Amino acid sequence: MDDDAYWGERFFPGFSNESARFWLRVEEITDKLHTESVYLNYYIAFVGVFLSVFHLSILTKKQMMTSSTNVIMMAISICDLVTMMNLVRQFLNIKWSLMRLESKDKCWPPLNYYIILFSCILQFASTCLKRCAVWSAVLLSAVRTMVIRSPTSARSEKMCAAKFGWKSTAITFLLASIVPIGENLGTRITVQRTWTPADYCTNFPVNYTQPEYLEKSMSIYGIFNFWFIEAYVNMIIPSIILPISTIILMIELRKADARRKRLRNANSEDVKNSKTSKFVLAMTITFVVSIAPQGIFFVLINVLGNYQGFVNIFSELNGICLLSYSINSIVHFLICIFMSSQYRDTVRKTFGCTKKVKTNVIWVPSSVVHRDK
Repeated sequence: MDDDAYWGERFFPGFSNESARFWLRVEEITDKLHTESVYLNYYIAFVGVFLSVFHLSILTKKQMMTSSTNVIMMAISICDLVTMMNLVRQFLNIKWSLMRLESKDKCWPPLNYYIILFSCILQFASTCLKRCAVWSAVLLSAVRTMVIRSPTSARSEKMCAAKFGWKSTAITFLLASIVPIGENLGTRITVQRTWTPADYCTNFPVNYTQPEYLEKSMSIYGIFNFWFIEAYVNMIIPSIILPISTIILMIELRKADARRKRLRNANSEDVKNSKTSKFVLAMTITFVVSIAPQGIFFVLINVLGNYQGFVNIFSELNGICLLSYSINSIVHFLICIFMSSQYRDTVRKTFGCTKKVKTNVIWVPSSVVHRDK
């Protein structure tokens, strides 16, 4: 039996040899794409960190903290920044480990306890905030939809206030942290072995030793239960809610535009609300593009769970979709730059590039009145 026939029978039982061979080639392609996407994700993360820092520095300016939309945007920016920092941390840890393994000498010490502890904390924060970003997008879309339906009501005024943004964001973060807390509650840092430098290493004291630590993750849910809860709470449900809320927001936005055209006397506040709604719509679409495919792939993995080959294919495609989180950190900044005049004005003021107001000086000749003598 050749390799294709063996793996075809194992990964795609019941399929014909030709069909199994086809899907094996697909699995090879998705595996290669997934491997490349992992490294590409790390490089994008470096750019994302710098842009997220700049983006957050603008959103936290006093002149930006005037509405719930901007407060929620600030929360999403924090989520993006921590997620990108965690990816950079993973990249540096992998590089350090590879350098230790590939080095011919034995003078490379392991990571110390505090670096491992920082890695655990950053990983936990990233897990929480990644979920918080998704649900913040749901919140952003829901709030804007309700506001655009009745822009002059007292409820809409409260929901547009920055105070509402702070409260709703805090609640969103707490709710999004419940599942990750359970996942990481049993995490421990243990001593794996004691590292001793080689005799020819001159940079260490005599009889120097250093413990080599290992992170052990123990979820209180169990592995299967955790992924089941995680997928439904943070993939399936948002991937259903976000497209629906996006469609509703688009419908309400069209209705609002139609009302303004009929009245033909839209004031500056109406125009501002319309621009804000379009801005929120663009933000929501970025999350739909990133989260919806993951929900679809998870459903397919469960439906086709008896075929290991399909589980591998859709798991690898799901891993490729993780690129969207890193790309979103860049896209969110670009959306703010191109769609928010308030954001652009704040950037100009921050760097002292305020618009110069052009003034035209009109010369008026003085009139002389002669009194009759």
